[in-house]
Amino acid sequence: MGGSGRAAVIWDCLRAGIDPNLYYRNDSGIDSSDKAIVESWLEAMSADFDANDISLTKNDLLGKRKDQGLGADALSRLQKLMKQCRSSAACADDSVTESIHTIENSIGSISHIKVSADGTTKLLLRLARGYEVESVIIPWLDKGFSTVCVSSQVGCAQACRFCATGKMGKMADLTAEEILCQIYFANKVCRIVSSIAAAGDSATTLPPCDNVVLMGMGTSG
Repeated sequence: MGGSGRAAVIWDCLRAGIDPNLYYRNDSGIDSSDKAIVESWLEAMSADFDANDISLTKNDLLGKRKDQGLGADALSRLQKLMKQCRSSAACADDSVTESIHTIENSIGSISHIKVSADGTTKLLLRLARGYEVESVIIPWLDKGFSTVCVSSQVGCAQACRFCATGKMGKMADLTAEEILCQIYFANKVCRIVSSIAAAGDSATTLPPCDNVVLMGMGTSG
């Protein structure tokens, strides 16, 4: 990225669930997918709440480096990395015409959110190469953090009879960026849910992710 400081800025963004490809190219810092996640979460919770009342301002989330820019050279390098991620996805949709390569159109995106009564949140992610994998956010309200369980492969070779994933067989190992993007989306959902809570839905909360567990592949149940 042209220096450890710029790399730290990008990592700050990812830890807050913010795509630096958009944040540093958009004066408002707004990612249009944030609102889609708000609507999906409210629907999953059957919450009677207006998504338009929720502030998604991000400027206060990046700590001491929030005012540090990346510069044209670092942004160009970041775009090259995103383009490489997309090119390496064997089943990538080449019809994408966006002018900016983002995490969502280069690596993966959320296709479904399911929330349990205790706040455990399952994220179904569709990867750029066509596979779908599951991540799970487990809130520990008494400890003030959440654990995110991320998939490391598609399918499973163990073939346990009681497990739907095992019936698929092992189809693929996930790449480093496909695993990291699950953590990014978990951080993103936790940030957005905190915004929902701040807007007045106090029954809804997901503490920030501060623990990661690697699993084979989440079950589809």
